[in-house]
Amino acid sequence: MTYFATHSSKRPSARRTRVSSRIFAMGLGVSCFVLSAAAAASPEYPEVVQSELSMTCPPPCTICHATNNGGLGTVLLEDGGKPFGDAMINVGDLEADDVDLLKQALATLEADDHDSDGDGVSDIAALRADIDPNVGGNVCGARYGCGATIAKRKTLPGEPWYQSLDPFGTMTASFVAAALLWLRRRKHG
Repeated sequence: MTYFATHSSKRPSARRTRVSSRIFAMGLGVSCFVLSAAAAASPEYPEVVQSELSMTCPPPCTICHATNNGGLGTVLLEDGGKPFGDAMINVGDLEADDVDLLKQALATLEADDHDSDGDGVSDIAALRADIDPNVGGNVCGARYGCGATIAKRKTLPGEPWYQSLDPFGTMTASFVAAALLWLRRRKHG
């Protein structure tokens, strides 16, 4: 028997393992890219709200979303979202990156004189005064002296620390970590 006949069974399996690991790694990279693209919010919405309501600053994403990371599935109350965001979804049937639907929802809430926090000031009137329609407080942050601002809070009091995590980013990072551990174990044992 020749050398290749006796050792050929070992060669292709090692090569197949290397190739399949590379294909798996490339697939993992592509899926991370796709998942991170799906987690993208509507970054123009704060500027549109500012412009439509003549606010002095763009409101934070947390006037609608559970966290400043925004993203799909973080607006409705049952998903941890905010009352104003829930009302916007209910009256406007909003979709990501549809500025016209956003403007229509704002107009509908203004016509309905909707008040998310029940303080007697409509949501749109509150936003025009740079006030958070959910809990009150200035959406532009505290100002002292020559227009200086203090950094905004990351979470509200009583809000769990994990509310500020991006669920899609956390899922993607967990998936990558699990895949790397799997590859390492497969390589070493």
